Amino acid sequence: MFLNSAASFATQNAFVRFPHGKWPPPQSSSSSSSSSSCQWSSTVNHGGKGSPSKGSSSVINRQHNRNHKVIRAVININTAENNAVPDNQLILAFDEQKQKQQGLGIDKFLSGKTWFITGATGFVGKVLVEKILRSIPDTRKIYLMIKAKDTEAALRRLKTEIIEAEVFSVLKEEYGESYESFMLAKLVPVPGNLAEAPELGIHPETADLVAGEVDLIVNSAANTTFDERYDVAINTNTRGATNLMRFADKCHNLKLFLHISTIYANGGRSGRVMEKAFSEEDVTTTAAALDVAAEIQLALTHSAATPAADHLRRLGLESNCTCHTLYKSSYGESDNCDMLALWHTYFMFGHAIISSAATCMRSIIGITYNYSSCTLFIIRARKFGWHDTYTFTKAMGEMMLGDYRKDMSSAILTNSNKVPIVVLRPSIIEGSYAHPFPGWIEGNRMLDPISQNYCKGRMTSFPGHPDSIVDVVPVDMVVNAVLAAVTRHGATTVADNSNNMVNVYQIGSSVSNPMTLSELFTLYYLHFDSSPMMIKGKPIRLSSPLDICTSIDEFSSALHLPDIPSGSRLGRRLRQEAIRMATFYLPYMSFMGRYDCSNTEKLMEEMSEEERAEFGFDVKKIDWRHYIAQVHLPGLRKHVMKERLPATAHV
Repeated sequence: MFLNSAASFATQNAFVRFPHGKWPPPQSSSSSSSSSSCQWSSTVNHGGKGSPSKGSSSVINRQHNRNHKVIRAVININTAENNAVPDNQLILAFDEQKQKQQGLGIDKFLSGKTWFITGATGFVGKVLVEKILRSIPDTRKIYLMIKAKDTEAALRRLKTEIIEAEVFSVLKEEYGESYESFMLAKLVPVPGNLAEAPELGIHPETADLVAGEVDLIVNSAANTTFDERYDVAINTNTRGATNLMRFADKCHNLKLFLHISTIYANGGRSGRVMEKAFSEEDVTTTAAALDVAAEIQLALTHSAATPAADHLRRLGLESNCTCHTLYKSSYGESDNCDMLALWHTYFMFGHAIISSAATCMRSIIGITYNYSSCTLFIIRARKFGWHDTYTFTKAMGEMMLGDYRKDMSSAILTNSNKVPIVVLRPSIIEGSYAHPFPGWIEGNRMLDPISQNYCKGRMTSFPGHPDSIVDVVPVDMVVNAVLAAVTRHGATTVADNSNNMVNVYQIGSSVSNPMTLSELFTLYYLHFDSSPMMIKGKPIRLSSPLDICTSIDEFSSALHLPDIPSGSRLGRRLRQEAIRMATFYLPYMSFMGRYDCSNTEKLMEEMSEEERAEFGFDVKKIDWRHYIAQVHLPGLRKHVMKERLPATAHV
């Protein structure tokens, strides 16, 4: 099978390129590189920990020899220069070399720790839990907050959505018959909800138990729907992170709080977008100043839980009034708007904004857009400079974290010292690069609906800019960066944690290893041309890569549904969904900025060679042709599309 051969290739070669700095590794290499490659391949193939430093006398000997070389070199220098080099400099040189060899100390720091993780039933959350259990098997315990009505329901979700998930197959093979007992001994389901304060809806006794034991908190929960209802998105993405931090106040042994955001929380910033914390003052659009507290109040006060008729009565209107009447009664033709009428309109008419209101919408919001394909919440986000509800509410969540950190009276305290806060912003997260095995993916990620429609012959074009950078990062690299950042800041001294800063890491590829939209679509074509999609036993032959058009109208006219009856209800629905997707994606596919990842690169530089092999996240090492065409797309077809690939499938 093509996927199996790709998996074997990636497994044997993942992260072994460090001595050479290119892909694939040279066929002939030095003895030390060859030894490292053999050790890595052996540990991965046996489902073990995968760290060359574990149980390997040869690696220990090499480490021992390197230490002696440094000592001998220092002695030689000192002797040659008649003790011209001060002793303290010699000690410093030795300490620096020793520190470089030891790295961050990920194994040592994470051993025996107790975690509290949200979003563990999601794509990133599952990979994080799997990585912790596989690479740090002596982890004491992982509390997983699961949205459920009670403990029994949470336990059912734990078993069906996590323990039985395919991503844990390597662990299942390693532990055999004792796999389930091992998992249940390590994983503790905690029914709760990020939207509920002050203790996340957790039973008080359980909350006290977790608070007394937890060392590390990771928030990987998120609502990623681009046009989610505003109150729903704010509850999870904005209020959720702060609610979790308030719970962290009770965790007296807490060593670190890490929040997984998104690199696109930066909004529409152009140029080289740096790793820095957000604040409300950063919002520099021509719209009214952003007030996060007011946005939360707006969303929760005027939520969908309130009947539409009640909203209308507040405005003194009848329930049968028209959309245009509603706007004019509140604003006339004025462009001075607090947006409340937009909420009432949404609750009356649903997501789509009818075309008759377009002129009034334009005067109220002050922007021009294809309103027939957009939602009120997307427009709300773009008013302040973000692409959609997801990224806007995630950005506001980061702002809330920063404000909470600055508030000395409510800062997270452990023995009167502040616990470090880390925000990790990944770019577009796709299938695994190497671990637990290459190509694992669950559900449709951001880019996948494009490739799926293309391979079925439904799309011949997609809107964007050919030179726009598609910033992609494999999920296992994101998880590795999480563990490295947790160690880097969780193991720091009291003095290192004395500031009020939120530590920000962006992990993406647009600066160090860029791939353009045109290149991505070419890789799609190379893969599906070699291994076409089969529909009703017939291969779908593609004549060329996706054409990159410049408008939604051009995209719409090129849509083709060969496998769907013309004019059918299903055909109309699929067509509407495709246009809606293209509308949401256009800002991403035409974005010309680059996301700086300097902090993340410095973090990687602090890691030892062995840590890079086990916890590596160097996106510069990714060969996009190999990853997209031989790892990601085969993985998508196997794990999401549930397709059986032909044995001859290859690029």
